[in-house]
Amino acid sequence: MRDSTPWLLSVVGVLLVLISGTIATGGLLLAFPVVFGYGLERDAVILFAVSAGLLILAAIFITAAKRLERRQGTHLQ
Repeated sequence: MRDSTPWLLSVVGVLLVLISGTIATGGLLLAFPVVFGYGLERDAVILFAVSAGLLILAAIFITAAKRLERRQGTHLQ
């Protein structure tokens, strides 16, 4: 039986990318009223920072999956 760890790491990485995109969209929606002077820029910056952190985590998970599959001699499909 094959080790499913690389597959799971890749799935977690992709989910983190999707969640990050959703949070970044929320940040954009909060940043848009700033143009009109509603003062939500701090919240938008926090959402963008969280989104960036999740993207970094996703990159770590996906890189770990690729390294692990290379070490095992398997390839993700």
